[in-house]
Amino acid sequence: MKRALILLLLLLVLAALALPAAIGGLLQDQAETALRERWPDAELRWQRGWTRSSVEIEADEWRGRIDIRQLPLNPPGLLALSGRITLAEPAATIDLDGRIGAQLRLQLQLDSAAITLQTQALWQWHAPRLVVNADRRGRLSLDLESRQLQVHDGLGNRLTLERPRLRLRTEPQDSETTSIDLQLDLSRIGQAPSRLVLQAESVDRQALAELLESGRELSRSEPESAAAGVAAIGALGAWQQLLAGGLQLRVAPLELESSFRLESQWQPAKRRLQLVGGGPEATLLDWAGPIIGLQQEISPTLARERARELLDALEPQDGIVRAGGELKIDIERP
Repeated sequence: MKRALILLLLLLVLAALALPAAIGGLLQDQAETALRERWPDAELRWQRGWTRSSVEIEADEWRGRIDIRQLPLNPPGLLALSGRITLAEPAATIDLDGRIGAQLRLQLQLDSAAITLQTQALWQWHAPRLVVNADRRGRLSLDLESRQLQVHDGLGNRLTLERPRLRLRTEPQDSETTSIDLQLDLSRIGQAPSRLVLQAESVDRQALAELLESGRELSRSEPESAAAGVAAIGALGAWQQLLAGGLQLRVAPLELESSFRLESQWQPAKRRLQLVGGGPEATLLDWAGPIIGLQQEISPTLARERARELLDALEPQDGIVRAGGELKIDIERP
C-alpha cells in the first residue's frame, strides 16, 4: 500500500512538472493552426521552454512578438501573455497584455499611443484601449475607448469626438441564439454627451457570423464585380436567416447632446416598428452634415444641404411633425 501511494505521488509530481510544457505544446499547435488559416503566408518562429515560450510573427500586414508564461503563479492561471504588435494599415504599434484563468476565462487588454487609418478620410484615434473578457459559457464583453477621435478630409469635413467609448456585451440565450447589448458614448467638442444604446434579442449566432463575413468580403471587393455580387447574396441569405430566428432590435435610446432623443422597437420578421422621440432639427443637422460629407466626399455646405433634404423627405409621412425648428416622431407600424 505504501509503495502504491509513493508511486502515485511520484506520478502526480511528474505530471505537475510536465504540465507547463504540455500546455505550451498544445498552445503552439492551436495558435499555429489559427494563424495559418487567417494568414497562410505568415512566418512563425517559436521558442519553447518549460514554463515560458515566445513566438515572433511576420505577416504582410503586421508583425509582432508575444511572450507566454505557462501556469503562472502571480496571478495564478493557465497562461499569461504579453507582447507588442506593429500594424502596417492602419498604422499602429499595440501593446498586448492578457491571461487565461483556471476557469478558462480570457482577459485581454490592448493599448496604443495612436492609431491612424487613411481611407477617403483620415481617421486618428488618440490613446485607444481595448479590453476583452470572455468565458467558456460564451459570454463576451468588449470595451473600446479613446481619448479623442478625429476624422477629416481634404474638403473641409471634420468630426472630432471627445472620449468616445464603445461597450459590447453578449449573453447566450440557448444553443443557437444570443442577446447583444451595445452602448456608444461620445461628445463633440464643447457639447453635451451623446449616447446610443442598442439591444438585440434572438440573434442567430451562425447567421450573424455569416453576415459579418459577407460584409468583410463586400468591403474588399470591387464595386459591381462578381466577388461583390457573391458577397451581397451571402449577406442577404444571412439576413433572411436572422429574420427566421426571430430577431428583435431595440434602440433605448439614441440621445444627441441631451436635446434630441429617439427610442425604437423593431421586429423585422413581423414588420412591426415603433419609433418615438424628437428634438431640435439643428442638433440632427450638426451631426448628420459632417457624416454625410465624409461618407459622400462632398463639401460641408453641400453635405448640410443633403442632410436637410433628407429631413424634408420625412415630412409627408404619418407620425412625423416639423414645427418651429423641432422634429417630432411618433410612428407605429403596422
